[in-house]
Amino acid sequence: MKIGVIAPLSNKTADPAAMARGCEERGFESFFVGEHTAVPVERKSMRPSESDPEMPDFYYELPAPFVSLAFAAAVTTKIKLGTSICLVAEHHPLELAKTVATLDRYSNGRLIFGIGSGWNAEEAALFNIDFRRRWAVTRDYVRAMIKLWTQHDASYQGEFVSFPPVRLYPKPTQKPHPPIHIGAYVDVALKDVATFGSGWMPGTGRGVMDTKLLAERIAFVKQHCEKLGRDFREIEISCVVGYEDAEPRRLLENYAAAGAHRLIFFCPGEQGTAHDYGVDGMQRRLDVISKSYLNAS
Repeated sequence: MKIGVIAPLSNKTADPAAMARGCEERGFESFFVGEHTAVPVERKSMRPSESDPEMPDFYYELPAPFVSLAFAAAVTTKIKLGTSICLVAEHHPLELAKTVATLDRYSNGRLIFGIGSGWNAEEAALFNIDFRRRWAVTRDYVRAMIKLWTQHDASYQGEFVSFPPVRLYPKPTQKPHPPIHIGAYVDVALKDVATFGSGWMPGTGRGVMDTKLLAERIAFVKQHCEKLGRDFREIEISCVVGYEDAEPRRLLENYAAAGAHRLIFFCPGEQGTAHDYGVDGMQRRLDVISKSYLNAS
């Protein structure tokens, strides 16, 4: 089992370079950051796991993910670097394709491009996104970016974005492009995992998705791979895990049995409490996760 970390960075935490370096030094396989560009203060939308009615402070404070990962790439050499997740529809695909390709090139092919469409209707409205069609927009943008990454002169005619032949460089180091891990739950998104995704990146754990449901959803993806004639073994399952009180070895065995290949631990994840987001708290939490789960794996 691959073990990674996702860090809710803010101006109260260690910076991304220090966190990524700390993860690499401890032996973690991957380091991820999230994205919320601007979050309305008032909301009616419910988070996927609304165990706490208050939005954690870090939702409002996350730095730009690709800038953060550039800092992380500059001070590390081996650890994978990823978004969990990038809200694709909040970007123009020409700009985002160039950003992703540039980061993949200068990190020497270490980027995992985790994508999603978001759960916050009020946030989507800031970017003029039709919330009911947010996944259709995301899919259209990603298909356009794949053309930009893989073709010398790329053009695209889609429902939500179109452009004439353009040349967009640099191209990504990874071929044909950085792995695209889809962080969405709905059937239409899971079908896209089978169609063009390199992986699936669901949030799991208490209140979100247990390992039984995880196995059922993985079976759904596998069925669609079979329909398309695609080898399911090409798809990597990465689960974002919050605070867990299960014995580490048993937790890893349960996720492996369900079909997961990577666990990405939320750091800090100790009951999700805001007071644990400080610099020292995050480093202590890294120690706890590494001693518990790296040893167990």
